[in-house]
Amino acid sequence: MSRNGISCQRLNDKRNDLESHGGTVDARELREQIERSRSEAERNAADAGNSRELYRQADSNEKELTGCLRKAIADATTAKKNHETVEKKWNDEVAKCGALRDQLALEWHTTTLLELNTFEEAQKGYLESRIVNRFQELQSDERMRAEWERQLDDVNVQIESIPMADHVSVVVAEQQHRVAKSDFQQAEVDLRTAEVATTELKKRAEEFTTLVQTITTVERDWSLHERLDELLGKKGLQRELVRDAEQQIVGFAQETVRQLSDGELSIELDRTESSDDQAFLLNVRRGDGSTAIPVEYLSGSQKFRVAVAIALAIGRFAAGQARPLECVIIDEGFGSLDRDGLRATAEELNRLRGKLRRIILVSHQEEFTEHFPVVIQLSKGENGTCVEMRRR
Repeated sequence: MSRNGISCQRLNDKRNDLESHGGTVDARELREQIERSRSEAERNAADAGNSRELYRQADSNEKELTGCLRKAIADATTAKKNHETVEKKWNDEVAKCGALRDQLALEWHTTTLLELNTFEEAQKGYLESRIVNRFQELQSDERMRAEWERQLDDVNVQIESIPMADHVSVVVAEQQHRVAKSDFQQAEVDLRTAEVATTELKKRAEEFTTLVQTITTVERDWSLHERLDELLGKKGLQRELVRDAEQQIVGFAQETVRQLSDGELSIELDRTESSDDQAFLLNVRRGDGSTAIPVEYLSGSQKFRVAVAIALAIGRFAAGQARPLECVIIDEGFGSLDRDGLRATAEELNRLRGKLRRIILVSHQEEFTEHFPVVIQLSKGENGTCVEMRRR
């Protein structure tokens, strides 16, 4: 049997099985049945979803109602307890009212409400008029009356014990009382004034003590500073340091001042007693003269030569120290020199060029500039200052 024959046989067997179970073998009818089954399944699924939503809402409503029911039960229980408490208080108040009513006199049992209101209004009026307070004060005075009578009897006994010679009239007694009262008030004023004065004196005493301590401290510091000034000042360490340097500086200046004055001047330190041990107190000798004179008696040009010599000597001295002097600036001061003085000064300054890095001179004397290799000339121009450098 061929494969197609076997397939047809199987198909016929399946068809017979379906027909025996009440089915159909028509394809179109099968498709219709499938569509109907699918539609029914979709409706069943929708119905199931609606049923689940309804169940969820019913469950939520049940929980909400359950909470409300529990709250209502709790509120009812609380209300019941409150009712029982109020009822108990009411019964207690009724019992108290009954007990108080039994304590009243019989005539009050027949008092009407209108009469009670009248009594209440009258009581309110008494309270507003402070008659009750006055009544209480009178009761207090009544209780104190016996004590006052006893004190009055004691005073009468004391009065009777006073000799007749010491008796005074009421007018005199009142006058003495007023005088005594005035004296007492004045004594109080004096006491307060004395207290204020005492406080002020204590304050001043404290300030005085503070000032004394401050003065003592200041005097001690002043004594210490005075001693330090004595040790480190012009008469102490400073003088010794200057004394070590001024001899060398004057030695350097001696050579310079002789060159600047063509041997006419020489300088020396003033070691006389009248010098008061001052630093750089100089005397000058002219030529070979034996009399030394102070610098202030020199002419202007001679003073300038000495000043330049001392300045350059200080530079030479500093050049041998830890931080040597490298530059000197001389601003003007050459106007008092004659032609020979200008020449000698220029030669001395040029001679020091090998010992200093820079020597800067400021002068209005044009002939003085001829002695130096670099000249910077400043002049007034249309747009300001003009600078011109000239080298030789």
